[in-house]
Amino acid sequence: MDVMKEIGDKIAEKRKEKGWTQRELAEMLHVSDKNVSKWECGRGVPDVFYLKRLSELFGVDMDFFVESRGAKKVDDINCAKRTRAGKISFTLLLIAALFPLLTAVIARIFSPDTVPCHYDGDWNVTRWGSSKEMITVGITYFAIIAVAATALYAGLVKINNPEVKQGMVWGAFAVFACMAVAFTGIEVMIFKTNYSLSLEAGYTVGDRSKFGELFSTVICAVYAICGAACVFVPKNQFLGVRTSYSFSGKKEWSFVNAFAGIAMYACSVIMIVVTGYLDYPVNTAYTIVATILPAVAAFAGAFSAQIIHKKLLNKSKDSST
Repeated sequence: MDVMKEIGDKIAEKRKEKGWTQRELAEMLHVSDKNVSKWECGRGVPDVFYLKRLSELFGVDMDFFVESRGAKKVDDINCAKRTRAGKISFTLLLIAALFPLLTAVIARIFSPDTVPCHYDGDWNVTRWGSSKEMITVGITYFAIIAVAATALYAGLVKINNPEVKQGMVWGAFAVFACMAVAFTGIEVMIFKTNYSLSLEAGYTVGDRSKFGELFSTVICAVYAICGAACVFVPKNQFLGVRTSYSFSGKKEWSFVNAFAGIAMYACSVIMIVVTGYLDYPVNTAYTIVATILPAVAAFAGAFSAQIIHKKLLNKSKDSST
């Protein structure tokens, strides 16, 4: 009876993951929904033919239905912990990548409009230019960390050995985190030197208001951090885009919030860059748009994810029938 109940639980679990009703699964198997209900309640088990068909529909081996879950419980828990650790480290890398960019934008806000833009081998200024060129340095450092971390994570997904994957994930996290700290430190030294040389040359910051730029930058930075967290955040009661669809299941939640997080993070980074490149002072209209747009992008990503996820489910159902 325990074996029958375990097989039934597995059938119900996989059916719900696919988003199918008992009737829909029964139609795919060409049996009555009463048969499916009987299997899931542990009052019977499907024969070999139907087990083979179920394994094809669910994309699992036949051994999945007959092997004991107790034997794999510890391995499953450890694997889940490693996967969660990898996702957390990737989220932290996305956040770490922001620091060089934020440093460049804030330095530009407090710098004179004209700063040294090139030095010779003896550190003599060979070219003066706009302080907007500082943002290019921040974008470059941000891109190095964000793009490299994303590419690495995409490659690690294909590695099946969890021990190797965990070691590479944390090793990569340490390397890129150190890069973020180093890049930020380099920027601080460069901008500090530029600021001093600009003042010596007679270029001043001026008395303009800096509230709009700072407010937009800080709010967008908060949005970016929340977006990075939403990419991998599990279902919880605090952080995430809450819709009736995202609450319908763990997979729906993860899919919707991954899209929402990516959209919010990308939009926030873009708005931070735009703020850095704008001619000051920033007007009130732009400040309002910059502080609202990332949230709008998050909900747009969430609702787009719902549409995509439903189409994928329907396509999966059609291909299975």
